[in-house]
Amino acid sequence: MAAKLAAVDPRPPARSPERERLAAAVAALREAEAARQRVEGAKAALPDLIEALQAVDAAKDAIRESKKSRAAWLTSRILGEGDGSEDPFLVAESALRDAESHLETTREQCELLDQRAAEIASAIAFKESAIRDGVAAVLRADPAVSRVAEELERLEARSTELRKILSAVSQRNGIPDQHRFWNAMRPHLIPADASMRHLQEWASALHRLETGDADAALPEFHDCIAADDGPAAA
Repeated sequence: MAAKLAAVDPRPPARSPERERLAAAVAALREAEAARQRVEGAKAALPDLIEALQAVDAAKDAIRESKKSRAAWLTSRILGEGDGSEDPFLVAESALRDAESHLETTREQCELLDQRAAEIASAIAFKESAIRDGVAAVLRADPAVSRVAEELERLEARSTELRKILSAVSQRNGIPDQHRFWNAMRPHLIPADASMRHLQEWASALHRLETGDADAALPEFHDCIAADDGPAAA
């Protein structure tokens, strides 16, 4: 008879309070970034301010030209020779008002969007700081970090004891020639890839936390170190 399979809970593991706060901070940052994109899109869709200024200048030039031609237009109208066109001065004056109104509206919109962009930039900086604080809180609360610190303390204590033993032997001139530099820094004797896999795993997990993955798990230190320690002594 086939073994009965254990029921699998499809739900993800519950987040710690620290990870919940980090997830909320990430969501708030993404919302602010989306708002920044909307503002940038709105600014890109605005009429060009330089073009609006040029339009006002062109309308002012048209006013000056219309004053020169207005006398001829009035004379033609009095003589009944007019073509039914409108007063060129009034047409130019209306165009100038429209251009000035368009310029003022465009300028006000630019100012409002610039102000909004500055507010969002300030909010994003605050929310990025909240994420850094959230990542720090997650790390402080995760037992994986404590296990690394405890293992380092254990290794340093063991290293201190071994150095004291070798120091006592050295005082009696008992260190073999091949180990005569035991008390010196010897980075050339450390394999280039020694334990770097674990560092890479941690760097990857920390990067995921910092870039918005509130559920990124920290590596299990005791599991990954076991592979490097070799088989246990019989």
